[in-house]
Amino acid sequence: RLYKGEAAPSAQIQWAGQDDSGANLPDGQYTYTLTAVDHAGNKTTTQPRIVLTDTNPPVVDFTVEPTLISPNGDQKEARFHASEQDASEVEAWSLKIQDAKGKVVRHYEGAGALNGDLAWDGRSDTKEMIPDGPYACVFWTQDKAHNAVTLAAKTVTVGASVPVISVAASPSD
Repeated sequence: RLYKGEAAPSAQIQWAGQDDSGANLPDGQYTYTLTAVDHAGNKTTTQPRIVLTDTNPPVVDFTVEPTLISPNGDQKEARFHASEQDASEVEAWSLKIQDAKGKVVRHYEGAGALNGDLAWDGRSDTKEMIPDGPYACVFWTQDKAHNAVTLAAKTVTVGASVPVISVAASPSD
């Protein structure tokens, strides 16, 4: 896009990521320079600088394995993994684990991208064992351009109670 003027330029020039016809350009890196010419014809141009446009939220692949945990048994934790792709860097993320009523029982958050796996041991933020049942795991992330996405919840079921088995026998004839 080309901006022209006859007087001193304003202290700030804003570009909305559009071409000369006003159409939005694809996300990516663009370069700009500023050229000034005085009344005597002397001309100066700045070094090219990079500006990044990013109008889309991060694309996230979010998985959890296993989806059934028994914190006091064989499968002690669920492992979450997120990989994110975006035109700019990821600024922040959070994972909220909610009970059937929507109450957050465990909350993780961080700056930048989620590096590596995150493990949940079936305990609350206060380190207490939570009741058996299904829990919604909601992942949210935001890039440095403040585009955010909240993914559909993944369900992890906690089953820490030992099953009670009863046997009844009757005499055979």
